[in-house]
Amino acid sequence: MQSGTRTNTHIGYKLVLGAELATGNLTVSLHYQITATEVDHFYGGCAVDDFFTAAGATALDAANKVKQVIFRG
Repeated sequence: MQSGTRTNTHIGYKLVLGAELATGNLTVSLHYQITATEVDHFYGGCAVDDFFTAAGATALDAANKVKQVIFRG
């Protein structure tokens, strides 16, 4: 199940990463950076260090982790 799409970073904003998340679910429309993933868990072709916007409340676990991305102006 594809739950996100690659995200371009916002120009002119400082990128701040939150703590690593390994439990719970993604929040739809929030931006994340992948820190661990199984094949195609977050979206087709996803890889560690990719940034994406969550399109579904995909479950997180020890093999599929992210950091929330916050853009500050």
